[in-house]
Amino acid sequence: MEWDGKVANASLACRASGRVLAPGEVFFSGLVLDGVTFARRDFAPEAWAEQDPANFLSWWRQRVPVPDPKRRQVKLD
Repeated sequence: MEWDGKVANASLACRASGRVLAPGEVFFSGLVLDGVTFARRDFAPEAWAEQDPANFLSWWRQRVPVPDPKRRQVKLD
């Protein structure tokens, strides 16, 4: 199955608390079936501890990207 475009990118905010996740912070994402579509749910570590992983089709741990000041920004006009 082709997954590109079928699962949203990270929201970078905790689904449970609404707290914005900080650059470099570890967070957890879980994939659920929401009706007939897949939905991604992102959680801060403290909220993930309260989740039942059995409610997710898949889950993974990741880190919020840290902006790289050396990276060249492309400006589209």
